[in-house]
Amino acid sequence: ETNIPATVAWVPKRKGHVRLIAWKSQYFSSWSPKKRCEAVTKNFQKYYDEGRLNYLSTGRRNGLPVICAAKPGETCTKNNHLFTIKHGHNPKDVLGRLINITEGTASDILYQNSGNQLHVEMQNLFDEAPLVKVKDSPNS
Repeated sequence: ETNIPATVAWVPKRKGHVRLIAWKSQYFSSWSPKKRCEAVTKNFQKYYDEGRLNYLSTGRRNGLPVICAAKPGETCTKNNHLFTIKHGHNPKDVLGRLINITEGTASDILYQNSGNQLHVEMQNLFDEAPLVKVKDSPNS
């Protein structure tokens, strides 16, 4: 079994971890999945620490599709950017796949505003997502 780097969150009230993103993609050749995981996890932690990780959303920056920490009514900017998606991919599809919201709980997790932006309410994800076992990496 191959170990796939993942961005996970500790949910205190559930006393367990939920997986936010499994980094299988080799989209950016200069970034290994492990390196990308570490960089994006750092962004997640920063926004969480600042109390700004209430929603994940989709948008565009510099002509590329992105995932960001924007609440309904906000757009993706350099100040809430989480990660960039490979050109030509639909960020809504990627967001849906990355956080595994297709397993029956999608209607509880997704929030769609009147625009073309997709918003995922993080508290619902933390409450509803399956718990995962976390194995520390050998060099941590």
